[in-house]
Amino acid sequence: MARRWPVACFFSPDCPHCHEAIAFLNQRRGIAYVLHDISKPSSEALFQKVVKRYGIEDPAVPLIVRGSRYIIGFDSAEKRGREILALLSVRMPSRNALHYACIGLYVVFF
Repeated sequence: MARRWPVACFFSPDCPHCHEAIAFLNQRRGIAYVLHDISKPSSEALFQKVVKRYGIEDPAVPLIVRGSRYIIGFDSAEKRGREILALLSVRMPSRNALHYACIGLYVVFF
């Protein structure tokens, strides 16, 4: 897995699903990620920028972002965990390319 495009994980300290997602990331070797605690003003501001940029109508945490793709929520390693691993396996495009990705229920154009 490429380390050039780390995963950003927005979470809330009070969110049990967030802790499950973080545990999933911790259990996988070679996944580069950065945690953003949205209870802190700087991370909340960044979260709001990401929500606005991607046009997310119902923002929630955990929000996992890599490049121009994202996944909202974490219910199990079998479901969302597989989606996260699929997200990590996607080769990141050049900045000039037009691509789309279908991640769960979300379609993201970039």
